[in-house]
Amino acid sequence: KVLRNKLDQFSLYILQELINLIQNAAKVVSSAGTVCVRYIVTYVHSPRLVPVIVTNLTTNKSKEIRSTLSEVLVLLLEKWPAQTIEKQQQAVRDAIRRACVDADAHARNCGRKAYWAYKRLFPDDAEHLFANLDAAAQKQLERERNVGSVDSLHHIGQERRTITSPRSPSASVSER
Repeated sequence: KVLRNKLDQFSLYILQELINLIQNAAKVVSSAGTVCVRYIVTYVHSPRLVPVIVTNLTTNKSKEIRSTLSEVLVLLLEKWPAQTIEKQQQAVRDAIRRACVDADAHARNCGRKAYWAYKRLFPDDAEHLFANLDAAAQKQLERERNVGSVDSLHHIGQERRTITSPRSPSASVSER
């Protein structure tokens, strides 16, 4: 319990500096910052970290930082329990909204992934968020929903074929 509190405080203390490393021109430094931020979000589930992440995601001018933090937001929504996120739900919702309309294509893509992760945790609130998005973002989310259901059906069909008719290794070898 004591270690958890100290780790929360330490993570909060270094998080902003690690985020600043993401835009560093030296690839090794940038990658190290990104990996550290991901580890913190994966293993330190503290609501006090959310404001630092979403503030940088919504206000930072660096596309690298916005793009990476959009990925981190998806990770946060997938790994953290809903009750931990509830305390910062408004800030998370605003960050998703901003990420879905970001100038960077990768950040927008991650913003849409964050929306679907958010919808799994807070379905009613996600519908409210969807209604407040602009028409282009809504259309893209709808497109992804339809493509996702088709892809999952295609995947199931592929599995069924593999299970019912396995190919022998010699069938794929050409005759010489």
